[in-house]
Amino acid sequence: MRMLENVVLGLLCTSILTLLFAANVQGASLTLSMSSQDAPINSTFPDWNYGANTYLDIGATFGIFHRALVQFNLPPELSGATITSATLSLYYGSPWTAGGFPAGTIIRACRVTHDWTEGTGKTGAHTLDGVTWNEYNYFDGLTTATNDWSTTGGDYTLTDSSTVTGPFTAPVWMSWTVTNIVQGWASGAYPNHGFLIKLDPEAGSPPIGGGFGSKESTIFLPPKLEITYIAPTGVPELAVTVPVVASIATAAYLIIKKRISR
Repeated sequence: MRMLENVVLGLLCTSILTLLFAANVQGASLTLSMSSQDAPINSTFPDWNYGANTYLDIGATFGIFHRALVQFNLPPELSGATITSATLSLYYGSPWTAGGFPAGTIIRACRVTHDWTEGTGKTGAHTLDGVTWNEYNYFDGLTTATNDWSTTGGDYTLTDSSTVTGPFTAPVWMSWTVTNIVQGWASGAYPNHGFLIKLDPEAGSPPIGGGFGSKESTIFLPPKLEITYIAPTGVPELAVTVPVVASIATAAYLIIKKRISR
């Protein structure tokens, strides 16, 4: 009888530990439901800031380009974590034209390589502060090199960038897979300066583009970043659950022992 008890107890403990380990490996998930800063920039008014705009224009029309910058503050628990998935989503709420983003339109999300400042300007009340087409934080336009982007329109890299392809008809969420970018931020491989979203290519004739929700928007939904990850402290977290497992196993053992002895 004692051998049977031990076998049953061993199988029970093994099953519980396996389930806990599997849950730990699956990881956790979180959603950053609003960007920490965002701003549209455009080549029409390259020294104007629109950081407080209620929408983010993305598109091109007759050689005029509109791009959006979006950044999220990552929580401390992501530091050193393994990112298993990350999805950037922007809410497309208002088309420029009836066609919206037609079939074949490519919209690319890139990693920004320089810090920038959101600013306080908006349509109808632009300001000479914050990020612009020419500068990451307005100083003097292109009069001097102070605060200039390395390339007008923002500093970004195509490495690990992500694309979505139209057609898209508003209102709808557009989502980009940005797992590798967020992994780089979590590991400290490069600093988190957010994303730049643009047409690719920026043809611009006829007009293609639309307005997306910003964090200031009261009509459209703000940008969001959904992340699934495995914390670097996975093994210690499992150790914390051992007393619980032991308690369950002991209770089960006593029940089994009582029933066998009958």
